[in-house]
Amino acid sequence: MEIKKGIVKNIQADGTWKSDYGLFYRWEISIGNDTGLYLSKEENQSRFVIGSEVSYQWDGAKNRIKYQNPEYDKPFTSNDKQSGPSFRDELIVKQNALTNAVQLFANGGCKVESITDHAEIFANWVLKGEKQQSPKSNNNDLPF
Repeated sequence: MEIKKGIVKNIQADGTWKSDYGLFYRWEISIGNDTGLYLSKEENQSRFVIGSEVSYQWDGAKNRIKYQNPEYDKPFTSNDKQSGPSFRDELIVKQNALTNAVQLFANGGCKVESITDHAEIFANWVLKGEKQQSPKSNNNDLPF
C-alpha cells in the first residue's frame, strides 16, 4: 500500500456489507486522482470530509482507500544509534534485579539488609557486565 496525501473531492454512500465482524458501511471516496472503496463501522463516517486534506493509504490492486492517521505519517526510526541502554531499559533491569534480590531473600539466600546490595550487583552484571563478589549473606554460593 502506498501512503498519500490529497484533498477529498467526493464522498458517495455505496450501501452496506455484512461480514463476520458485523455490518460495515461502504463509501466510494475520491481523493486527488484516486477513487476507491472505504469501509466504516459508522453509518455517518467522519474521517473524510469534502474539501479537507487527508493522509490515506491507497491500494490500487483492490481499489481501496484507508484513512491514515497523520501521527503515523512519519517514517519509523530506530534507536539503534544510541550507545547503551536507555533510561527505560535501565529501569526495567533494575526492577527485575530488585525482584530477584527479594526472591533470594525469600528463599533464605540473604538478609533483608542486603537486598538492595544484591539488586545492585545483579543490575550491574546485566547492564555493565561487572561481576562482583556478593555482600555478606546467609548463603555465599551465588554465581558472582
